[in-house]
Amino acid sequence: MYNIFLENLEIIKNYIGNGHIFFLYLIAVIYLLITEKEKQLRILIIYVPMSILFFFLLPLTRWLYVAVGLDGETYYRILWLLPMGISIAYAGFKLYAGFNKVYLRIISIVVVCAVIVISGSYVYKNPHISRAENLYNMPQVTINVCDFILADAEFDHIWAVFPKEHVSFVRQYSSLIRLAYGRDVLVDRWIIESPIYDLMEKQDIIDIPALLEFTREKNVNYIVFHWTRSVSDNPENYGLLLLDQIDGMLIYRDEVVAQKIRETYGPYYPRWW
Repeated sequence: MYNIFLENLEIIKNYIGNGHIFFLYLIAVIYLLITEKEKQLRILIIYVPMSILFFFLLPLTRWLYVAVGLDGETYYRILWLLPMGISIAYAGFKLYAGFNKVYLRIISIVVVCAVIVISGSYVYKNPHISRAENLYNMPQVTINVCDFILADAEFDHIWAVFPKEHVSFVRQYSSLIRLAYGRDVLVDRWIIESPIYDLMEKQDIIDIPALLEFTREKNVNYIVFHWTRSVSDNPENYGLLLLDQIDGMLIYRDEVVAQKIRETYGPYYPRWW
């Protein structure tokens, strides 16, 4: 149990990063504990979050979390329940409102904003973060390809294969497009095997006949390649129809699977979206 407690401490350490914002959050909680008089707000932004943090550290909580079937790898997500941003902002407002003179209010708000800025970091220094291309905060090419597939689909049976760099975004953009492999395959420590993923991503040249053997087992009717990928054969010789090329992505519809779907649903099966 003690080892689990230490692991929980390590999870918190990794979660808070450099610790500046978390330290500021604790200061805000202490300040609100002293100044906040409204009972409901004290419960909401002080007692409940601190209880969450306390129970998070308990080994028994983590044991129960895993025992009910939840993934231990996602235990850290409990910390998402801590209202750090809200508490810091509210504490800053309380400090601001506590002064009667205008110049003191201006000084207090400038100081609070400066402390928040200094406690953070410039997010675009992170190589995994890029400026948003649209309101969805995801690559525009993914949206364009998904919109094309949704417009082309005859029925609500839409199974697709995308290059790995698009997988996480497809699942965010539309639940109507089901993927032959998802993000779980991309995380090495989960050890999820997928022959389709292996053929798409782990070979220098995509073996088209071998790929179709597995995609047709899953009734995958759309296959998307980047135009720079090398393939063993012309996909159109194996029943794939090239529908379009969008932003460097080749969109194929598997006519063998499409015909099977037509025979299954019939010509009058409506789309519900």
